[in-house]
Amino acid sequence: HPSFGATVRLLYRWAAENMFSGHLPFEALELLAAYVYLQPGDTMHTPHSSLSGFVRSLLVLAEYDWLNNPLVVDLQQDIRHEDLDSIQIAFDGIRAKAGAEVGATMHIVCSYDRDRRWVPSWTNDNPEPVIFREICAAASESARRLLNWIVSSQTSSEEDSAPADESAPWISVFQTSTVATAADVLFRVCKPVSCGRLRGWDGLALFADHREGPSFARLQLVRNLSKAELSQQSLLITPHPLIARVANVKEQLNRVAIVFYNELAADLIALAWRPDSRKDRPFSVLESRHRAVVVSEQSTSTKKRKKGKKDDAPESTGMTVFNSDELICEVVALFDGLVDDVAVL
Repeated sequence: HPSFGATVRLLYRWAAENMFSGHLPFEALELLAAYVYLQPGDTMHTPHSSLSGFVRSLLVLAEYDWLNNPLVVDLQQDIRHEDLDSIQIAFDGIRAKAGAEVGATMHIVCSYDRDRRWVPSWTNDNPEPVIFREICAAASESARRLLNWIVSSQTSSEEDSAPADESAPWISVFQTSTVATAADVLFRVCKPVSCGRLRGWDGLALFADHREGPSFARLQLVRNLSKAELSQQSLLITPHPLIARVANVKEQLNRVAIVFYNELAADLIALAWRPDSRKDRPFSVLESRHRAVVVSEQSTSTKKRKKGKKDDAPESTGMTVFNSDELICEVVALFDGLVDDVAVL
């Protein structure tokens, strides 16, 4: 369908602007849009525009019963009834293994997952249930805004009086993210990296000035090339250094924190502590990373001692608390100069 590609790009842009990069696989967004176009339902027609496809994709993301049913995308129209039974059995097995208390998560299968015994190729690990709840809530709010904007636009056109700012709700869908306000820590990316203008494919951001920013993140230009050959538009650049650093942070600290960012224009990186990481725990050598020992108040009080004897050293209570300061310092070190400022919320 002519509007399918634009629908997928809108979904990809929406996910990035809401700081869900790395949590919603691009292939999952493609399959979500394909479901809307291939299986519109008995009461709906195939979308005739990218706007219609985008809104309906958001509605599926927000309203589908992800807790009890897999989303089956029949790309080649070759999924039989017995396959649907096998898909449901595989889905029930995965849900039982994860535990019902975990909550809903995205489970999308299509024709080529038959070779994997109907285990999803793209959504088996991502997004996590706690993140998926935020994604569904954001999709519901964005769809509501767009539907209200469409209805108000139709009403205003009938009355021949356009609203003052007709495009404001449409733009706000790609500008409003609740992740940044709900995060625990915000890291501001240095300007030479964050202000690069996007050219060509949206996945690559080119720096406005290749001589600024951390040395490892600068463009490597050869001196004896002509000006035309040195043009940024003719360069093929490896993956953005910030994306590589974010992947490293997620790998190192996935047990204690969740990372949110916009890979298309990353000026902010948000960190949210996992609830379990903030709980007090008994001291353990194996679990001592990012933990601080709680000192007994009684041992720190001043005690009268005989002349020439020292006070007792502070005694541990055997409990540890979450050391967020240590973790923040570690994150800044992992970003290796890409972060200019840190705000603890």
